[in-house]
Order: sequence, then structure tokens, then C-alpha cells
Amino acid sequence: MPIRSIAYVTKLLCCLVFGYFGLISGAFGESWKDRVYAHGFYTLDFTYSDSELGLVSNDRQSRSYEDDAAGLNNSVFGGQVEALVSDNLSTFFQGKVFFNDDDEAQFTLDWAYLSYDFGDDITIRGGKFLVPLLQGTELRSISYSRLWARPLIPIDGANGFHEYTGLELLKHIQQDSGSWQLQLSTGKPNHEDEDGEIESKNLQLFSARYQGESFWLRAATLHGNYTVKDGDDEILDDSASVLMSSLESEIILGPYVLNMGYATSDSDITVNGSIYYASLGYQMGHITPFIYTSLSREHYDNYNEPPPPGFDDGNGPPLPDPAPEPPEEDDRIRDGDYDINSMAIGIRWHAGEGYGFKIQWENIEQKNSAGVDTDDPANDGNTFTILFEGVF
Repeated sequence: MPIRSIAYVTKLLCCLVFGYFGLISGAFGESWKDRVYAHGFYTLDFTYSDSELGLVSNDRQSRSYEDDAAGLNNSVFGGQVEALVSDNLSTFFQGKVFFNDDDEAQFTLDWAYLSYDFGDDITIRGGKFLVPLLQGTELRSISYSRLWARPLIPIDGANGFHEYTGLELLKHIQQDSGSWQLQLSTGKPNHEDEDGEIESKNLQLFSARYQGESFWLRAATLHGNYTVKDGDDEILDDSASVLMSSLESEIILGPYVLNMGYATSDSDITVNGSIYYASLGYQMGHITPFIYTSLSREHYDNYNEPPPPGFDDGNGPPLPDPAPEPPEEDDRIRDGDYDINSMAIGIRWHAGEGYGFKIQWENIEQKNSAGVDTDDPANDGNTFTILFEGVF
């Protein structure tokens, strides 16, 4: 049962966290309260769908809703713990509990790293991270960090790369009119098809974020290498690569809040993806009505398979043609796009310090010209969502 699973996960987390920080406090002879900072976040999501739909979720699980049905399975609960080992060295963990496809409670650890502050606003971190191609990739589980109800990024994160293990170098530059946050990352990514057709090798990412008085602008680029295999575990490309880029911004003009974003990828063999989004909110005290639109696109190109037997490559006499195979139904993916268009209107109520409510109506239209076999229903439909969210 889900509730029983949550209780087991909670007990396990408590034992691990208190045991770990008990060792730290004993080693340094100081109270753990002076060295440990803990925060939590939560989203209680009630969503109704008038047709069979697959929705982007807060926890990187696809959410399939039946026709004329509602549920709370997009809810998520999580926490962050940071421990100061010394004046320069610290550790950080972030995890969450959510419902998986079987409606059972599941725990994932999204962040786990060591951080060292060299001074002069330079920090290096090593461990497990979420891929920071888009700001929403890192913050998708924290609904309180965005204006709208659900994250606008695809389920698979950055073209299938959602997390990685490696190093990050951070540099903060303060100026009179604003500040820069620069980030250089490298490591071994984990692809969503890691146990299937994709074998990740490495990635490198650079991002720059400028914070002004009434706006911020963030750009990022990522390069990754991987191996592609077919269904029989034969290598199709042992040196495939992907190049991704993104650009996002938030601008505050009086009571208006404008958000815009764009990301794209160019890859070998695997599907190319792109996303566009824009939203406009109007702040009226603690209440902000908003409207947004987004387009998520997957572009498919057929790749050239290895030549069949009998192919004359110029290095010898041609081999005899094999016996013709019996005709089969052509279920290959065609050249084309799989588009998901979304438009929503809603209201966010900042009810108090660290918590609030959202109400959102969303229209979703899907066009599958590539003939992709999707795991979730690819229908058009409407959703209505009520959220209670917060951080502490």
C-alpha cells in the first residue's frame, strides 16, 4: 500500500540522516544544530482530465489519466539537508518521495555532493547532480519555484539525460548593476535508456546566468557522447554525440511578470528535441493570474542501417542475394515530428510565508506525424488542477 511504503521510506531516511550527522557532530565536538541546515518542500496536486492524457509530472514519471478521471498521483514530498563539515567543506543531499506508475511510494536521491569553497566566490562540487540544461530541470520537483502548476520541460529531461555524476565549478561575479553566476560541469550522465539502446559516456556543460535588478537571463550549452545499440544489442554508433543549448529569461515590468524559454538538441541517430514556452502573469498583491503556452517537439529522422548481405562495397565480387523475407507490417518510425501543444490559464495565491495555492485549466493538443509508439495516450484534452504547495 502507498501509505505503508511512505512510512517505511520516512523511517529509513530519518535513521540515515540522524546517524550520519550524529557522526559529524561527535567528530567536531559541536552541536549538530550549528552545522546542519534542513529544508523541505511539498506539492499536493489534484488533477482532473476529461480525456485519456499523458502529462508531464513533478517527479519525472509520466502521468496517464483516464477519460473523465481525477487523482492525486502527481503529488510529491521532499527535503534538503546541508552539513558544514568545516568552514570551507560541506555536504548536500536532496531527495523526494512520490507515487510511481504502480501507485506505490518511491524514493529517489536527486542530489548528493561534496562542496569546497576556495574563496573569491569560487566553489567546486563533486557528486551526483541533475543536468542543469534548463532551470526547470533542476527545480521540476519544487512546484513553489514556478508560477504555473506543472513543469514545462519534457519528462526525459535534457534529451534523455536527466542526471549525472561528476564535477561542477561555480564562479560568482558581483557587479554594480547585477551579478553573474557561471557554471562549468563534466561527468558521466545517466540516460533514460541506459539499460537499453543508449550507453552514456560523458558530458560537458557550460551555463551563464545574469541577475539584474528586474530581470534575469540564463543560457546553457551541453555536449554529450554515447553509444547507440539496436534491439539485438548490436552497436550502431560507438561515437554518437549530441549538442544541446537553451536560453531562458524572466522580466518584471511593474506588476507584469514575463517568462520565456527555448531549448533544442542536435544528436546522432537518437531523436532531436526542442521546447518553446512563454508565460505572462499580473501581480495583484498576493494573487497572480497568469497565462502560458508551450510547444514540446520530438523530431525523428530515419538513420542508415548497416548494408544488407549482397552489398557490393568495391572490395570484391558481390555476394549472392539472400532469400527474400516474407513481407511484414511496416511499423517503422517515419520522418516527422511528435508535437505537444499546451495552453493554460490560472491563478496563483501566495497565501503565506512559504506556501500557497494554484488553480489551473490547461488545453493540450498532440500531433504525431512521425507515428511514434508512445507509452502514454496521445489524445487531445483538457485538465483542471488545484495545488497546495510550499517550502519550509
